[in-house]
Amino acid sequence: MWDPEQTYIDSGVSLEPDVTLLPGVVLEGGTTVGEGAVIGPACQLIDCVVGAGARISHTVGVNSVVGENCSVGPFAFLEPGTRLARSQRLAPFFAGGIAEPDRSDPH
Repeated sequence: MWDPEQTYIDSGVSLEPDVTLLPGVVLEGGTTVGEGAVIGPACQLIDCVVGAGARISHTVGVNSVVGENCSVGPFAFLEPGTRLARSQRLAPFFAGGIAEPDRSDPH
């Protein structure tokens, strides 16, 4: 943890060994972070599972799963239910999970 004054870890959070938390990280609920993951700067994760070796930057995630060795952000939003496979890379400004096409308009 680089800056304890700018980092919040809820009582239900679980951190594996060698996790790096950069400034501005907020971990809430039952979030778990795998070994060697790097979170931050400026991330808020609520009830998320982060795999070993993942890197997450400038991201908000809610009830999401980030696989091992994934790279997320910067400026990503992981909607509830988002699941990222091992080693998946998300580009900057990603928002959501899987987007379904709108089938209500027949044109």
